[in-house]
Amino acid sequence: LHVRRRKWRDSSNGEIFTYSYDDLTAEGSKLSPEFVSFLKE
Repeated sequence: LHVRRRKWRDSSNGEIFTYSYDDLTAEGSKLSPEFVSFLKE
């Protein structure tokens, strides 16, 4: 799974916003927590 971090601009007021994807990866890793637990089995 490859998640790209994007920025969007609100056309009504010009404000730039992003979404936080911090919960998709395990601590100190680029892998998802579910995949890490699968590998540990």
